[in-house]
Amino acid sequence: MSRPIRLLLAGVLAAATCAATTATTAAASTPAPHTASPGTPRAIPGQYLITLDLGSDIDEVLDHFNIRPMFVYRTVTLGFAARLTEYQAQFLRHLPQVEAVEQDREIRIDTPQSSSATGEPRAAASWGLDRIDQRGLPLDGNYSPNHDGSPVTAYILDTGIQHNHPDFGGRASFGYDAMNDGRRGEDCNGHGTHVAGTVGSATYGVAKRVQLVSVRVLNCDGSGSYSGIIAGFDWVAANARKPAVLNASLGGPGSSQVDNAANALADSGVFLAVAGGNDSADACGYSPARAARAFTIGATTRNDSYASYSNKGKCIRLLAPGSEITSTWVGSGTRVLSGTSMASPHVAGVAALYKQANGDRSQGDVMYWMEQNGSGSRIGQVPANTPNNLLNLGGL
Repeated sequence: MSRPIRLLLAGVLAAATCAATTATTAAASTPAPHTASPGTPRAIPGQYLITLDLGSDIDEVLDHFNIRPMFVYRTVTLGFAARLTEYQAQFLRHLPQVEAVEQDREIRIDTPQSSSATGEPRAAASWGLDRIDQRGLPLDGNYSPNHDGSPVTAYILDTGIQHNHPDFGGRASFGYDAMNDGRRGEDCNGHGTHVAGTVGSATYGVAKRVQLVSVRVLNCDGSGSYSGIIAGFDWVAANARKPAVLNASLGGPGSSQVDNAANALADSGVFLAVAGGNDSADACGYSPARAARAFTIGATTRNDSYASYSNKGKCIRLLAPGSEITSTWVGSGTRVLSGTSMASPHVAGVAALYKQANGDRSQGDVMYWMEQNGSGSRIGQVPANTPNNLLNLGGL
């Protein structure tokens, strides 16, 4: 063991012992914050996210403290996720190079509000496509974009994708799988395939020739962990084929580490669209929806009303069609779903078209254009402090 680590270990042991025996003596340095107690809803017992200060030697920390990490993060953050005892978590918390210790939590797809199979392998395209290329109702039954997204890669952070679905035309491929169950990004739930279809399938997609890449961070039940979400963000930031966009139709209770990872991904040049959530609550209470750099989306209905289930508030940046959206489904068919999970992929698809037309612009540039180009004051029953601004294709 190196001398710096020996000294560090001695100091940490002393601090941990002191913390366990007395509360009257202040520590020489303030320990890293330890957020999300075991009693927090959807906390995962014994599973922690550890963030290190920039410049720390992550491998040295793992080796010398004999930690077997579940995930190691090197791009959107510097740190790791591991199964630890409470004592080990407190022990790490006192290391001077540890910035934060946060208990891992469950994260889920933003559960669709309704679901029905169409029974048709190639049902008619969704009304959502028709709605985003015109300013007002009635719909004209047409969606004719001037671009197809062909030079752009769309990453789908979700339950995976059925890569061989015929409506993807061979454009869907495997990227990353945090589940480690041998599925290599193949969707066993359906949600990710539906989302991918809205982004870029031939019949139901906004950007009909975009390259689709599965980033599977949720299992067959549609659940995963914050540690897996950060791992997905980290992989995309390190490996993205640009120009690129990413859709994240998932969420959970607020997490500073998930927010930081989402912000870092957006700052890396990958456009990030996030579903606002389906609890009719303030989106600012959810991650990654509340992340400052995320473009968080609320849902509208076919008759231009704000969807009753959609989260709301100042963290919602734009609205998009989300109710009764037809798209691809596992088994080579289609399904109709409702939710903010269906709204955000419309935005990711338009972002792909924008990057094709205007080059690989920053997150801020794309967000600004979408907000300025949106159809304002068109939607009824919009909650207070929520923007009344609907996604529009803007001639792309």
